[in-house]
Amino acid sequence: MDRRNKEIEGIMSAYPKDIWFEPKKETAHMRLDAAEKIAQAVKDRVAETVKTIQENYSHTAYCSAGNAVKRGYFCPDPLIEIIVSNVRRGRLVKTEPKGDRFSYWFDENDRLILVEKITGCGIWSTQFNEVLFYIDGYRIGVMFKSDYGVKGKNGQFYLCIECNNGKDLYSMSEISVHISENGEVNALTSIYTWMTAMENGRPVKRISHWETVGEPLELMKKVISAEPLLGSVLKMEDFTYFDRTEAWSAEYGADGKVSAIACGNRRIVESKGKKPVLDGMF
Repeated sequence: MDRRNKEIEGIMSAYPKDIWFEPKKETAHMRLDAAEKIAQAVKDRVAETVKTIQENYSHTAYCSAGNAVKRGYFCPDPLIEIIVSNVRRGRLVKTEPKGDRFSYWFDENDRLILVEKITGCGIWSTQFNEVLFYIDGYRIGVMFKSDYGVKGKNGQFYLCIECNNGKDLYSMSEISVHISENGEVNALTSIYTWMTAMENGRPVKRISHWETVGEPLELMKKVISAEPLLGSVLKMEDFTYFDRTEAWSAEYGADGKVSAIACGNRRIVESKGKKPVLDGMF
């Protein structure tokens, strides 16, 4: 599949970027509408795209552990290890490790185009794949279990919509997509967005924003039972809206490492300090 997928490019160009940088109730329907159209465009093609990429790539890399964060070492959140206790993005290794691990495929421009995540070992292992598309100012990820598309198996995937203004602001939104037995998009259940503000090349503020579109319990009952959803798409008017926002700020020492972080009025000093890993500003 062409990295610069014209169909996805056409979808994203129809919406202003502000809806991803400034999530509001008034624009929630636009985010859901864009996500639904992207889901329709990719749902039947992503599984075969994995094979295509694995036959046509520039180079690979591997990560040991790091399964608690998205994409392991290449997690796009530069402050994840500092904000969340006991979470590590893992480490890059030269050969494919055993146990929990990530494998990465890159194109000739050194862009990450495929991520394979494996948790557990043997018959207990679970594999996820994420295909990445690059469009002007956007990176679109589609993550799914290895049995996605197999009849009677997994009917869910996750969209990850990343965008930046090329300067000092980066945003990533994750949307859960449910597919009915007849192959149609029948529900988009929630949107989780975090935004990173940059200053002098450093991430200085991270804002997390959760949007739950609909009553979660009732919605999941519908998704699990599947019957009311077959062949139909749940729209904004079917849902209530809930959102919660959390803001983190980072302070730096002379060594360029984070010396302290604060959440709201709480200031938390980081005694060890770490340098953020920047992959987000693609």
